[in-house]
Amino acid sequence: MDYILLEFGGRNRGRPTVVKQVHTYLSEVAELAALNLPSTKVQAYDPAYILWEKLTALHQFCTQTSEPNPTRLSRHWYDVDCLLQQNFADPIQSRQAMLDVIEMKSSRWAVTGVDYRQIAEGKLVLVPVEERLAAIEKDHKDAMDGGMFFYTPIGFEEIQKNLLVMQNSLNKSLFEY
Repeated sequence: MDYILLEFGGRNRGRPTVVKQVHTYLSEVAELAALNLPSTKVQAYDPAYILWEKLTALHQFCTQTSEPNPTRLSRHWYDVDCLLQQNFADPIQSRQAMLDVIEMKSSRWAVTGVDYRQIAEGKLVLVPVEERLAAIEKDHKDAMDGGMFFYTPIGFEEIQKNLLVMQNSLNKSLFEY
């Protein structure tokens, strides 16, 4: 590969924030511990809002009327699965974050066929219909073959199974709220 693609987004509010300590990947290499690599504290977007931004993005890709471009799309499912597996934030205990993200996306980023407000009614969709699934699964394989990951990630089928469980759990919890 002769290039690196950096993507920056400005679709969220940028607040609320929390202070987070950040360090380099190299600082995790035991053989380099003597180098005492720098770290710093930064203002980072609140984890609950990050998670709900990503969950609502999956809902959008699954429910929008037009077919989403599958190129580099599978990473969103991979990201959400990783965040959920690492308990990055609790989507059930962050209802205000969910409501704030739904309100912002509904008013600023409307997409044909997507009703973000249904999420709060227990109708979150994280798993696309079969017709969309194949293209996104191929994109995941292309990302693996292209060296996007530091290690071999789980297969897209397992990601979908994990997210289906989360979708059902969240919808049950949101509906009962």
